[in-house]
Amino acid sequence: MDGTGTHAGFTGSHSQLAKAGSRYPLLSSTDVYLVGFDAQSATGPEISAIAHHAISVASLADIIKSPTAVSSTIFSHLAEKFERFLVHFDVAVVNVNELPLAENYSRNNGLSYEDTLELLETFLSSP
Repeated sequence: MDGTGTHAGFTGSHSQLAKAGSRYPLLSSTDVYLVGFDAQSATGPEISAIAHHAISVASLADIIKSPTAVSSTIFSHLAEKFERFLVHFDVAVVNVNELPLAENYSRNNGLSYEDTLELLETFLSSP
């Protein structure tokens, strides 16, 4: 057996990782805020999982309009529930032509370098 199965509702998750934390599941879907989501680049299963688990989303288009407004919305959402939060930054959300770090080179979309810095600076300024 390869250890895959359905854990906390996500088919294909590995039980050794899914149960590695101090509780199971370690995070509920209400503990997650997906930032920079681009439905045009997402797969059907990704879109289905986000909808099924009611994961909060800030779209790529929303961030492009106002990175500061998006981060303020996220802070108010998270501040109600947590004293601390973790930001996982995936470079694939950045336009590869402005910051060639991601493997997402076939698409010319994503955040500008400037918007990326503004978003990250607001996250980093949080107490």
